[in-house]
Amino acid sequence: MKVADLVPGILLRPKKGFEWRLQKSVYLDKMMCLTVERCAGRICQDNVAIYVGEREHDDMSYGKQIVLWKGRKISVNPSAWRSIEQVEE
Repeated sequence: MKVADLVPGILLRPKKGFEWRLQKSVYLDKMMCLTVERCAGRICQDNVAIYVGEREHDDMSYGKQIVLWKGRKISVNPSAWRSIEQVEE
């Protein structure tokens, strides 16, 4: 998925063979962002996220793009976009 093609309100999901994963900060004891990982050898969770838009300028989260996932607004790791696709109707 290209970030330039994102429009607020579209549904997103990881590509086949991937699933969402919360990425924890190495230095801070908190969740940093949402990313994707391979789920080889097990059944992938098939959750969707809604693209919200770009983060506020004063927001210091990792990643510029914000999604709503499991009722929570969270940024997406910039390197994860190559493994994310739009849900087609």
